[in-house]
Amino acid sequence: MMKRLLLYIIILVSLEGKAQNFTGRVENMSGKPLASASVVAKGDGGSVVAFARSGQDGGFSLTIPQGKEAKDVEFLMMGFAKVVIPLKDYKNGQTVRMSEQAIALKEVKVTPQRIREEGDTLTYSVAGFRQKQDRSIADVIAKMPGLEVLPTGAIRYQGKAINKFYIEGIDLLGGKYAMASENLSADKVKSVQVYENHQPVKALKDIQFSEQAALNLVLKDEAKNVWQGVVDVATGYGDNWLRDARLLEMVFGRKKQSISMVKANNMGKDIEHEVTDLSSFDKTAPTESGILSNISLGAPSLEPQRSKFNDTYIAATNWLFKNKKDDDLKLQLTGLYDRSHQQQNRQTIYLDADSAVIAEEQSARSTRSEWQAELLYKANRDNHYLSNTLKGYIDFNKSEGLSMLNGQPTPQYVEPRKRYVVDNLELINKLKNGQSYSVTSLFSYSYLPGTLLLTNDSTQQLTQQTLYWKAYAYYQHSIRQVKLIWQAGFETKNQWLALSDKDRYSEYQPYIEPSLSYREGAWSISLNGRLSWLMRQYQKKNSQNFLAEPRLFIRYSLTSKLDISGSYSYRWTPSDITTITRQAYYTDYISCQQGSGQFENTTGQMASLGLGYRNVMTGMFCRLTSG
Repeated sequence: MMKRLLLYIIILVSLEGKAQNFTGRVENMSGKPLASASVVAKGDGGSVVAFARSGQDGGFSLTIPQGKEAKDVEFLMMGFAKVVIPLKDYKNGQTVRMSEQAIALKEVKVTPQRIREEGDTLTYSVAGFRQKQDRSIADVIAKMPGLEVLPTGAIRYQGKAINKFYIEGIDLLGGKYAMASENLSADKVKSVQVYENHQPVKALKDIQFSEQAALNLVLKDEAKNVWQGVVDVATGYGDNWLRDARLLEMVFGRKKQSISMVKANNMGKDIEHEVTDLSSFDKTAPTESGILSNISLGAPSLEPQRSKFNDTYIAATNWLFKNKKDDDLKLQLTGLYDRSHQQQNRQTIYLDADSAVIAEEQSARSTRSEWQAELLYKANRDNHYLSNTLKGYIDFNKSEGLSMLNGQPTPQYVEPRKRYVVDNLELINKLKNGQSYSVTSLFSYSYLPGTLLLTNDSTQQLTQQTLYWKAYAYYQHSIRQVKLIWQAGFETKNQWLALSDKDRYSEYQPYIEPSLSYREGAWSISLNGRLSWLMRQYQKKNSQNFLAEPRLFIRYSLTSKLDISGSYSYRWTPSDITTITRQAYYTDYISCQQGSGQFENTTGQMASLGLGYRNVMTGMFCRLTSG
């Protein structure tokens, strides 16, 4: 009898020592779930014992730690009346309904701040950072803590490239955002917002987290929904007629946005980056890189405006329309015409060969005529995402030059032409249970007909073609705080190289790519690994490789201002037809290259460790990275 009583006491003590867990659901009076409602367990004297928030479906899980006692559980949410339930009366799994209640706000005195923080959004006041000499909004952004503007026009936050550039919350320009940042007057912008850890796909919010930030320009009221035009002309005369001109029109509304411009410059200023895609985060099929290129003699280590002899013209028009469902229809047309003149003189004296002298003189005139078009349709909703982008490119580039080697002239001529078409399709659906699935197709065809003049006055006709296609699907679900994605796909690439003969190289690669992400409290962890079977063919040769390519990212917030992060990745890259082909081909008028005829590859490992500090109140941002 005493043994049985002792056993009951031990069981009772162990049950009392365990943590208690309560679950339930929070709704409004109409039965709709309330997300982000606070659920607080309180003990004697109103002390907080445990805390939780409701999810998107209104569900919550509240754990009272071992050794803690709670008397009541409170449900709070802005705009709703507080609900208090004694813990002894709360039934595990029950539904709690909250009624709406107006909140009377006390009169407050607002003191303007240069930087404000609200959740994952930082708001920079343009008036707080702008100086008299600042003309474009890019000039002001460059002065904002944590942000930097590179000479290429690319914008970084905390050392990482931004993944989106919005104007009034709308992505008009995609990766060609330098058209806006370097041409929109700073006096038209009220504030610059940084969306930290920005996930641009609404259906993936709280499912896949991002380490990149996005930028949003908040315009002043007088700059919204009105057509604006700018005409700037600067001219002069030196050895030639000098010019720097700009014609610009723009409008920014909630249903329509547009930027169109024409620019001309022959004073060494780089304006072509304004029509260059600066983003690398959008899913897109790759295009082929050409073997041939325009003649380049190299540039001295001086500012381009001191050494560059250019004659550049760019033209662009960008239009975005939103329909009644808030879907996007976007058209982008860009063109670049550039003529440059290069000269180089070099003399080499060999002291150990009877002071032999080799004198070289080179000159080149290059013309670039490049034209791009992009048409995009995008539906970005909370439970559905559909995007289709069609791109096309064509150029008429050429170079001609003269090389003098010890007085012997050698003419040069090259036409490194390129054309391609790309289509990117992505569909994502989010299910009612919070799970989601996606189907993606990426396609590209590249055609590069090249002509090169050789030293013996013969001409090399070299044609490259590449057909690329990648299709994959994934299914996403959650286990507690861990997000799991199961992806499977197929990737193929066919390359042709035509000289005297026509070589073909092919890759076929089925793969699976599971990934998991965890984000809770101070921790953010992302791990994925691609397992693939790579089959390669060249002429009558075949090769097969089983590949494993892992990637890991970890970040831990030591405090609200200080975080530490680390990453690791391994990459296995097969060589393409340009390093495999047994046909000898010239890359310029004197350089010849021939592949090994064997399947080759390169591998790379990358590891990094970073420490970041961010204090919004003082405006101090710092990040140290090694790796």
